[in-house]
Amino acid sequence: MSNLIYQCFEAAHMLDPEQQELNKRAAQISELKVKQYAESIGVTHLSSFDPYILDDSICRPMYQWLRIIYHPLFEQFDDVLFLDSDIVPNTDKNIFDDHEGDVSIVLDIERNGNGVGFNRWDVDQPFFELLIRHHDRANLPIIADERSRMINYNSGVMIFSKEARAKARKCFDNWLDYVTEDLNEHILNGDQYWLTAQLLKYDFDVNEIDPLWNGTMLRQTSNRTDKYWFKHYQHYEGKQALVEEYDEECDLSIHGTKRQS
Repeated sequence: MSNLIYQCFEAAHMLDPEQQELNKRAAQISELKVKQYAESIGVTHLSSFDPYILDDSICRPMYQWLRIIYHPLFEQFDDVLFLDSDIVPNTDKNIFDDHEGDVSIVLDIERNGNGVGFNRWDVDQPFFELLIRHHDRANLPIIADERSRMINYNSGVMIFSKEARAKARKCFDNWLDYVTEDLNEHILNGDQYWLTAQLLKYDFDVNEIDPLWNGTMLRQTSNRTDKYWFKHYQHYEGKQALVEEYDEECDLSIHGTKRQS
């Protein structure tokens, strides 16, 4: 079995130069740390700083992970783990050992604890209604359970089996039909809403893995912990924390990485 860990840098062109530089530095550190993790568990690591969707009028950086579905390069691999470019592994556990079914992923509401109401759609009624209207127009489901009124998976850490990627190529709706609506920018950039709806609409066998595989790391002390197996430094303050924590440790000038265009 040949498994792969893949990362791509979300080069959001709308950011100011200072934030672009911070994001790039955080991505370089993440790339190095994930490469070291991949070597420790004996799998291939590939990364790319080049956009796959080249038309700026429709390019949504958050959808760059779709290349693991559609790019022929990935057909040679069995299970493919996609990781965001702000992830730092913090374990010697092999995440592939926890994979089963079609897709292994973390439920968003579980990532900072088990409390209902963690996410915006549980506390912001106008936003939730906007999501409902948009999903209705796109013929996409919104499904609730006892934990949240909208199941939503976090795409920052997810494993797709070879069979699941083949199935996705056949049945996934065109993502452009979702993002080209003139709607709330947060929704348009919210690849997780679209991804979750695709997995539910087409009956993928989703394996909810331990939330320790995808733990939010913010700059505030109260939101940071070393218990997570994969530390996810989201947003501007998270990337600040990542660089502060690992910049001196990672001498990137002496570490090469293998990148895919």
